[in-house]
Amino acid sequence: ASLSPDDRNNVEVITAGIPDESIIRNIPFRNRNFGYVDIYKLAKMFGASDVYLSGAVIDAGPMMVNQALSSGIPVVAFQIGTALEVIKDQGTGYCAKTADSADFANGISWWYGLTGAEYGKISEKCREKALRTTSYSACVNRIIDIYNGR
Repeated sequence: ASLSPDDRNNVEVITAGIPDESIIRNIPFRNRNFGYVDIYKLAKMFGASDVYLSGAVIDAGPMMVNQALSSGIPVVAFQIGTALEVIKDQGTGYCAKTADSADFANGISWWYGLTGAEYGKISEKCREKALRTTSYSACVNRIIDIYNGR
């Protein structure tokens, strides 16, 4: 689905890391690259975001998926690694077929079409999922379970 000119003006893409100019140049929206960011700036970037787009196709993590969920941010990702566990069929985002850019675009369209109430429910699910899977207490409890043979 295409966005109206007004909708397009409301989109800004924020990237971090070493900028790949061939990618940055082809983003059809206002965009800014922040280069490498420390964890404090990263938390602020997630706090200012409405969705996290994970374009990774060969990363067993990707850890930023977990960071987004911890911030209550829905994720659009490919069906790899962590995304299979915390997004696919979890109500926390959209899992596109791996390396299928058209399906990834469907995920962005799905997110963009959410009502405020739908977004709020998904955001809550993101936080709940992160607390159950990647919070300090979840990690400590998992280590204790392993130690105790459970």
